[in-house]
Amino acid sequence: MKFMADAQIANVSRFLKKNEVDCETVHQRMRGDELSQVSISDPEIVAFLMREKARGIEITLICNDEDLAGHCRVQGIPVMFIPELVLESVRRLEQE
Repeated sequence: MKFMADAQIANVSRFLKKNEVDCETVHQRMRGDELSQVSISDPEIVAFLMREKARGIEITLICNDEDLAGHCRVQGIPVMFIPELVLESVRRLEQE
């Protein structure tokens, strides 16, 4: 399975990659570079993920942007929304 981290959380990509998870930043996957100063819009990200999915390459987006996560969900693109993941972890800890 492949993962792609939004530019806001590039450190997640580095951490996962270091732990042998196929994860790159949006800029790495889409542009082949790390020039995060170059803006990539949410519609461009969603379109890229949809094209990849049509080619049989499913990439899960990891992001901290609620609008971007929502667009992915509407298009049937797998997405991990960081605040939801944190909330799930907090709730589990509260139950201990």
